[in-house]
Amino acid sequence: MSDLFMVFDVESVGLHGEGFAVGWVVVHRAAGELEQGLLCCAPDLAFGSEESLQWVAEHAPAMKTTHAYPGEVRAAFWKAWLQWKAKGAVLVADCCWPVEARFLAACVADEPAQREWEGPYPLHDLASVLLALGRDPLATNERRPDELPAHHPLADARQSARLLVEALAAQPAADERVVNDLAALVRQLAWLLRRRDPDSTLPARAVEYLKRCGLEGSPLRAETGATGA
Repeated sequence: MSDLFMVFDVESVGLHGEGFAVGWVVVHRAAGELEQGLLCCAPDLAFGSEESLQWVAEHAPAMKTTHAYPGEVRAAFWKAWLQWKAKGAVLVADCCWPVEARFLAACVADEPAQREWEGPYPLHDLASVLLALGRDPLATNERRPDELPAHHPLADARQSARLLVEALAAQPAADERVVNDLAALVRQLAWLLRRRDPDSTLPARAVEYLKRCGLEGSPLRAETGATGA
């Protein structure tokens, strides 16, 4: 399992238009943020509808232009991705269809012979991680000061990276609670079965298995829980 994540966000002219800006942060599960990057060209140089371009003008924050046209933005991003991929990073986006997925597809289409096999496999989605934890992947999450303003690709990527690290840290704790709850139920069932069928060997086998797994717990606690049931 990788501990290194390159989390990116793309701003495009409409959901299915061309990306004109991309931001990313590289985070380590334990060490925190290692790098940030922001690449941008003028939005009107990217293809998309007039209506979508108007939306960008009204909602996307101003960003410093770093490249002359969208293809240069993609080339610079691809270079950064390959550098971090070589170090073991995996690529992550939040709700990556359609904007980020189309951006990556355009990156490959720019130089298919060189880039066909260099893309992320798989492309990880923060939304799926949150869904696995029972959280709403489409919820609006509070932003920290360095995660503002919204629709700024670097700010959006930084928020996604934070949510990803928090979610990954929460997963082992959630798994441990489930295991402990199941072990407690097994102990209670073994105690009840021992009372009803003293000759059965199943309760002793179940308890012995829990002991081998380090899940024996407290016999008194199990009996109290079973009596309450």
